[in-house]
Amino acid sequence: ACDVYRPAAVEQLIKVGAQAGADVYEQGTDRDPVKIAATLGLVDAAPFVLQQEDQAGLDDGLFRTVPDAADIPNNHLSYAVTWMGLAAALLIVYALYARSRVRAH
Repeated sequence: ACDVYRPAAVEQLIKVGAQAGADVYEQGTDRDPVKIAATLGLVDAAPFVLQQEDQAGLDDGLFRTVPDAADIPNNHLSYAVTWMGLAAALLIVYALYARSRVRAH
């Protein structure tokens, strides 16, 4: 359990490890993960992240994987078109307002 940033995650790893019959080595949350890995002889340990999701109906308390960047939608073009359309509409409204003010004088 090289997660030294989230105490609840360490507790959960210990709990799930015990349920699975696996040994979990942990040194608390006040240590350096690189030093923990070195203590275990893991010189080339790669960092990884487990993310616990808060989803309605999922009350098992288990970790889920973090979605890959490829799974995150890229809607930048549609956002840009939306905001530019809003800007154009506001510009037209302002132009009509200014024109009515000029005609009034």
